[in-house]
Amino acid sequence: MDVSAYPAQVGRPLAAFAPRRQHLTVYLTPQADGFDALLKKLGKHKLSGGCLHIKRLTDVDLAVLTKLISASVKATKKRHKVTK
Repeated sequence: MDVSAYPAQVGRPLAAFAPRRQHLTVYLTPQADGFDALLKKLGKHKLSGGCLHIKRLTDVDLAVLTKLISASVKATKKRHKVTK
């Protein structure tokens, strides 16, 4: 999965990651299918809008995080009618 792609139809990354001083931030689309259910399985995190804050990757289930990112990318592509 190439999360750094900027499809012309979207005009921004499909998903993004930013290491911050106190936590890691993953920017997601919270309207993704199954988003809330996946968050419950994720582990220790905070959510603010579309910003998912994680202190350490060891605090979360990486398989669930991968599913969250994939669901977010899929929802963003669907919303903006991206075909790739």
